[in-house]
Amino acid sequence: MDILKDTTLPQGWIIPDEKVKRALEKELTTEVGPEHVLYKKNCTTFTRSEYSDDVIYLVHEDSVKFAFVHLTFSSKQEIHSTCPYTKISEDFVKVIEGEVA
Repeated sequence: MDILKDTTLPQGWIIPDEKVKRALEKELTTEVGPEHVLYKKNCTTFTRSEYSDDVIYLVHEDSVKFAFVHLTFSSKQEIHSTCPYTKISEDFVKVIEGEVA
């Protein structure tokens, strides 16, 4: 995807290989429940933190958005709408730097 071709990731963030991307997408689908903002959304893995369970997904809607998600790796659907913790923005830099309100 050329959307971020000139973007440099901060230290500690990596582009996972395809197998890891699919596993992270499966975990996201498993964790989000009907009340979660990403429920049934078309999300693909973009980058993940090497040091935590944080993942940034591309959310494919009318325009591409970025979702910062702290996965729980519970391998089950979370019951609260706030789990897994998620922040969404159209601004990649704000998402990766944690500046999204």
